[in-house]
Amino acid sequence: MATQTAQTSQTAAHPDITVVHSGFAALGRGDLRGCGEMLPDDATWTHRNDDRFGGPHHGRDDILAYLAESMQLTAGTLRPIPRSFMAGSDGRVCVLVQVSGTRPDGRSFDNPQILPFAIDGGRVRTVDQFVADPKAVADHLSPTAFTVDHTRTMRSSRVTSPTGFTVVPVAPGSAPHGKPFAVP
Repeated sequence: MATQTAQTSQTAAHPDITVVHSGFAALGRGDLRGCGEMLPDDATWTHRNDDRFGGPHHGRDDILAYLAESMQLTAGTLRPIPRSFMAGSDGRVCVLVQVSGTRPDGRSFDNPQILPFAIDGGRVRTVDQFVADPKAVADHLSPTAFTVDHTRTMRSSRVTSPTGFTVVPVAPGSAPHGKPFAVP
């Protein structure tokens, strides 16, 4: 997929844009390690939406886990395509991004987002992620109902998740404590 981005002549060669652009290029290749190279250990990424990923992700490992899970949920179809980069003289870069993806169950979204970055010493210190259609993103990220270890309701056969939870089938409404917990 061809990526087209718009940049003003003043910002096209800005070193902070180069840092951010390299992160998007790595993410577009599915190269989380390359994306992680732009993040210091204590970086913060705040997903500003009321969905399962909402809130701050502290540290490179947590940020990369968030990005990896986002990619897994869309079975590798997650596409963050930067449309425009704008840089200030204070280590700030703002990117207009078109983000799309399709879940294996057929749910899809295509949503413009704004990501302000704070750059320090050639690395991304913070990212704030603002979505244009919060409900569409939340609906896309909403999980399928499961029951795990007697507390989650599910629709499929017994499986073990990557995080080590054993997912076991139960009849609807039979989850102990009356509070099913949702997982993807």
